[in-house]
Formats: sequence, C-alpha cells, structure tokens
Amino acid sequence: MNTSVVIVLAGNSTRFGQSKQFYLIDGKPLVSYTISAFNSHPLVDEIVLVIRKDDEEELKKIISNFSFNKVKKIVYGGETRAISVRNGLEAVSFKNGNVLIHDGARPLVSEELITRLIEELKKSKCVVPFLLQEDATYSLSKNNYIDRHDLFRIQTPQAFRIEVILDIFKNHFDPKALDEASMYRPYGEIGFIQGDKQTLKVTTKDDIALVLAYLKNNELPN
Repeated sequence: MNTSVVIVLAGNSTRFGQSKQFYLIDGKPLVSYTISAFNSHPLVDEIVLVIRKDDEEELKKIISNFSFNKVKKIVYGGETRAISVRNGLEAVSFKNGNVLIHDGARPLVSEELITRLIEELKKSKCVVPFLLQEDATYSLSKNNYIDRHDLFRIQTPQAFRIEVILDIFKNHFDPKALDEASMYRPYGEIGFIQGDKQTLKVTTKDDIALVLAYLKNNELPN
C-alpha cells in the first residue's frame, strides 16, 4: 500500500526569532533531519512539502544537496495550519493508501515510530501518537488542578487512510482546526499509540539543546 508524507513548513517561526527550518544543528539545517527521517524510510513512497513561498529557493537547494529523491512536490501554505495541510493533501499523488502529516519542526521522528503508525493503519483509519502528561497540571480558566491522568500530549506524524482524510477535508473542513485528528474526531474513532519523547517540536531556541542531546546521546540532558 502506498504511503505519502505531507510535511508542513509554512509557519512564521515567530517564537523562534528566525526561520527555524534553516537553523543549523550540528552543521545541518533543521529541516534536513525532518525530511531525511521519511526519505530514508523503506515504506514511504513520496513526500510533499508545504512551505512559505519565500523559502522555496533555499529548500530546493537543501533537497538537491541532500539528495532527497522522495520529495515529489512543493506547495505553498495558507493562512492557517489547516489550510496548509489541505494544500499538501491535494498535492498527494495517490487517492488510496496511507498519508502521514508531520510538523516540519519535529526533526527527530524515528523510523520505528513511522513504521508503527503505518502498521496501525491496517486496523484504524486514523492513528495518532501521544505522550502521557507527567507533571501536575493546573487550569487557569477553572482555577483548579486537573487530573494529569486524563491528559494526553498529542504529537505528529498523524496518520490517516488517504481517502478518509481527503473526504474530511472536502466535506467537513475547519480552517481553524488545531490539527487533523481534531477535524476527523467527530466522524470516526482515533487510534492512539505511544509516542516518543525525542519527537519533540522545536518552538524556541532553548529546544535546540534537547535536539542536540538526543543526537549525541539519545537521551535528555540532566
């Protein structure tokens, strides 16, 4: 069964202070780690990049320099994440099969996690990785603590049967949806699998130290 990957790189990196996808980590741009994880995976057939128009030239250089042969299409993002994802889904070559939708700012997604998501799609139409909330959690709006055992931290890649998520985006599109699974949830069950701490999202420059620690030791710094 064909597997496509949509990598969303259309954000403005406001909290990071510069285009984080080009930030050098151990001498290589952050985005190269993200693309490489999927480009080298034996079950991935194609990659679609959703980008800011201003980044196109630089991204094409990276694709060429790192020989990312599975990057088949580059499309522009929209005003919201949901619109950007829709643009990416519309560019996918296959209308049946699997599609994984991933944040470009999560550079350390493992081959093992990608494989588990694809395997789980044999049983579910939507599969999402999660981490349990480990810290005590307080709600400002409720002015009270929340039971952390009821909370999941959702990660990407989020995996879907292509035909299912295309139907959701065509007939039930919400441009303000937080993520693809939240748009899908009213119309089907989500299959959850254990995520991976190293699949962290780089939001500020403080997160770079965590990425470097994983690259060096495959563990968080003390």
